[in-house]
Amino acid sequence: MLWLACRSLATWSGVTLIALTLAGFWYLGVDAFGYVNKDAQGGLNLVFAPVYQLGAGFCTMCIAVTLDWTERRMVGLLSARTRSGG
Repeated sequence: MLWLACRSLATWSGVTLIALTLAGFWYLGVDAFGYVNKDAQGGLNLVFAPVYQLGAGFCTMCIAVTLDWTERRMVGLLSARTRSGG
């Protein structure tokens, strides 16, 4: 889901945010599976980790799209201003 969203982003800030989020998801997945056998309640990590990942992924995607839109709009406004000489 995040990778597909990243393909439509045109600015580096959104792509960087998505890349950092994917790295964080990888770490959370490895960490969640690491605690499964160490505690009787460790299996709950496998229930809640995907829920956290989906929620954080949706929020990150919204922020990345907003950053991308804002950055492209600002660049467009600055280029229009320089073309008009103002």
